[in-house]
Order: sequence, then C-alpha cells, then structure tokens
Amino acid sequence: DSAIVESMTESDVYLSPTVQAFTSYPRFLELAEMRKTAALSPAQQDEFSALDSNRKTRLGIVRGLVEAGLGGRLVTGSDSGPNAIAFGHIDYDIQLFRDAGLTAAEALHAATRVAAVAVGLADEIGTIETGKSADFAAIDGDPTADISALSRVTAVFQAGLRVM
Repeated sequence: DSAIVESMTESDVYLSPTVQAFTSYPRFLELAEMRKTAALSPAQQDEFSALDSNRKTRLGIVRGLVEAGLGGRLVTGSDSGPNAIAFGHIDYDIQLFRDAGLTAAEALHAATRVAAVAVGLADEIGTIETGKSADFAAIDGDPTADISALSRVTAVFQAGLRVM
C-alpha cells in the first residue's frame, strides 16, 4: 500500500517481516534437502510446492518494500518458538532478505546496525566499535560472497568472552 510506504518513509517506523516464520522456512529447507537424496511423496511434493509458492510471494512483498525505498527500514527477525521456528536461526531471515533483493551487506546490516537503531540501542550494539558490547559470531566463510556462510558458525562471543 503506497500510503503505508509513504508513512513509513516519513516516520521512524521499522518493519520486521519475519519472512522465515511466514514461509515456514525451516520446513521448506527440510523438504528441499530431502529432494536432493530421494523423491518426495506426493503429499510432500504438494507441501513443498505450496511452501515454495508462499516463499516466492513473501519475498516479492519484501522486494517491493525495498524497491519503494524501505530497505533501510527493514530488520530481520525470526519469531522463534512457535510454529517450529527454532531459536538460533537469524541466518535464515538474513538469507531470505538476500533472496528478496537486498545485497548481502544490506541483509547483514538489517540484522545488526539497522536492528540496533530500530530498538534504540545503536549506541550499545549493532556494530563492532570501541565502547560497544562485544557480542559477535565468527563464521566459516565470507557472507558477502556466500550468504549461506552465516549458517556455519564456528564461535560465539558474548561481552567479549567465548561462549561457544
């Protein structure tokens, strides 16, 4: 809706479309992986097709928001907990943002810098700078070249101490 887009552009409103929740992305990935090694049952194929169609529709909505100039107002989210959305997979939403047309850097910023601004904590978190909380994850690979590298976490640091 163009009026909503205009209102968001003129205000300090941010949007977390939680694409992974609205697309049942974990289940989509499970079925996609199953397809690589064996044929899906007719019911599984129907489920996969429906999930893929919904995913494409939702990504189209996010793409439209980006094209309307709201890319800098989008933050990643997960809605972890209900509907089989596991905690610890913000990487899924970042990957979906990339699939929706954001650059890898923009998708990463949506999960870090932009999210910190949206919740009013940009002075404390969101970027790696002196004086900010030293919470970060080390990953295997360059996510700007291969966004799936975000799913290969090798270490996690909280307040500067390694916790994983």
